[in-house]
Parts: sequence; C-alpha cells; structure tokens
Amino acid sequence: MFKLFLISIFTAVLLNAGWFDRDMYTNGISDSSQINKLINQAINEDKYMIIEATSAYCPYSSRMNNNVFSHEDIRASLKKDFVFIKVEIGSSDLPFGLNKYYEDVTPSFFVVSPQKQYEDHVSGSMTKDEFIGFMEMYSE
Repeated sequence: MFKLFLISIFTAVLLNAGWFDRDMYTNGISDSSQINKLINQAINEDKYMIIEATSAYCPYSSRMNNNVFSHEDIRASLKKDFVFIKVEIGSSDLPFGLNKYYEDVTPSFFVVSPQKQYEDHVSGSMTKDEFIGFMEMYSE
C-alpha cells in the first residue's frame, strides 16, 4: 500500500513538473458534452475516431500513458489522422453503443468511422510499435 502511495506521489510530481502533459492523451473524459464535441470534430474533419476505454486505476492504462502516449510522434500521428477520445469507464458511457463490444478490459481501443460506424477494437495494453501498427490500419 505504501509503495502504491509513493508511486502516486512520484507520478503527481512528474505531471506537475510538466514532464507529461495533462491532456486528452493521459486523462479520461467523463463529461458527455466534451465527448460529443470531439465526435463532432471527427465528423467535420472526416477523421476516424480512436476511442479508448480507460480507468484511472488501471496499471495497463498507466503503462500505455507512460510508454506510448508520452511520445510526441504518437501524439502527432493521432492528431493528424484521428480524433482521439479517451473515456473514463465508470464515469461515462461509451458512445455509439460500443458497450456491446466492450469486454471489461482496460485499456480497450475502438475504431469508429466518421460516419459513426464501428470498425474494430483491440483490448489490452500495447507497446509503442503495436500501437503504431494499430493506427496504420486506419490512417491515410
């Protein structure tokens, strides 16, 4: 328990020091109006959406934050080719009825077309290279 406390404090210090941005790549959204705004952005920009089901307490989601989303090239690719929506499970429902595909595994990544059609999903943590391969299947 004490070890978990120390890890939490260390992570908070890193976040506040600016080593990792507190933004949509590391924090789940629980506000449905913010989710809808990102959905509208994807539709207007004709971009696929990658919707991540995440949990603040999931060690595998944290691993993705630290080992994948902390890389600027990943962020740039997501911004260029997709609209990334990170949904905090338990605080908000997954859009587009994605709950029927959700397997109670965080993180889970769902791909939805600009026409709001479910395309695919992958459950579980990925390495940077695995996530790049996942993005490449749907990038231009």
